[in-house]
Amino acid sequence: MNGPPIFQRIMHNLIGYGRWNYVMFYLDDILIFSRTFDEHKQYLNEILSILHTASFQINPDKCSIAVPEIDFLSHTINERHIKTNGDKIKAITGLPPTHTLKETNEFLGKIIW
Repeated sequence: MNGPPIFQRIMHNLIGYGRWNYVMFYLDDILIFSRTFDEHKQYLNEILSILHTASFQINPDKCSIAVPEIDFLSHTINERHIKTNGDKIKAITGLPPTHTLKETNEFLGKIIW
């Protein structure tokens, strides 16, 4: 079995359906979004409670709480837009063209993450 898909399934089972209107996650990266600060506190408490009940630990140094803009999965997100991180685009467009199957596979390996 492969670890990341298993962990993603665990997170999906914990956070579950019905919360997609205020939370997104990919593996251990969780994004909580809201229209008001009071909503944000409510959603944050709910998700933290779920994670605590499941004995998950949170690293406070890696948390950004109630910020107007955040980088999440190589995208910059704020109340107006979601845009791809410019550094990621430059890194991909700066790669040389591929000419062989090996070079193409190496290129694909680089753009996945």
